[in-house]
Order: sequence, then C-alpha cells, then structure tokens
Amino acid sequence: MATKLKQWTNLDDKKAAYVAVVTRVLADDQFRRNCLASDEFARQAFVEVGGIDVPGDVKISFLPEGDLVNAQVNNSGSAVIEVPPAGTDPGSDAGLRFFRCSYAHWLTMRHGSERPRRRAKKAKATREKPKSSGAT
Repeated sequence: MATKLKQWTNLDDKKAAYVAVVTRVLADDQFRRNCLASDEFARQAFVEVGGIDVPGDVKISFLPEGDLVNAQVNNSGSAVIEVPPAGTDPGSDAGLRFFRCSYAHWLTMRHGSERPRRRAKKAKATREKPKSSGAT
C-alpha cells in the first residue's frame, strides 16, 4: 500500500518535508550538489525524500551555503524574482514584492527605517540587559 503524501498547502507538512530534505542535503555531498545544480532534482527530492505532493507549478531552488550571509553583509546574495503581471511598475512597492529575496530590506530602507539586522541586534541587546532587582 502506497504511503499518502503530505500536502504542500499544509505548513506543518511543508516544514516536515523541508527538514527531511535538508537533513539529507547536510549528510550527503552528492545529493547536495544535485540539489544545487538542478531545480528539478530539488523538486523531486521534496517528493521522494520529503514525502510531499509538490504541485506542478511549484519551483524549488537551493542556493549555495553562505548566500544569506553574503546578502546580509555586502548585498551580494542571490536573487529570486517572480515574474510580475504585465503592466506592473517594477520600481513601485507593489512591483518590488516580486523580488522575493530582498523586498523587505528595500522597503525598510526606502522608508528610512533601520536595517532589519540592526533592529534585531538592538532587540537582542535589550533582552540580554540584566533586570533591576528593585533594591535600593
């Protein structure tokens, strides 16, 4: 009897599939190279290793280790871009939403906010401050 595949639209199922696939990626150098080299291989890995039904219109791409750090440190990380509908102004807030990896960074910079990474560091520093005992 065939095992029922997890559902892509269920976030818990998707997380379980991600964990299974990335566990294999971290343990198997050839599997990792194949996932990096081929989006189709990566997609099939989610079906076979992750046990999830990946819809035909879903694309799965792996980026090389260090890509996120590069993006955070010097903006040299990879780009993932969804093709927007015809007539979209690519420079507008609505158009920038289709630049999937960096939109949040651009939006916060456009509106004069601090970089998200700095806000995270400040929040962490605030959490780590010792609390006053209240004694005088």
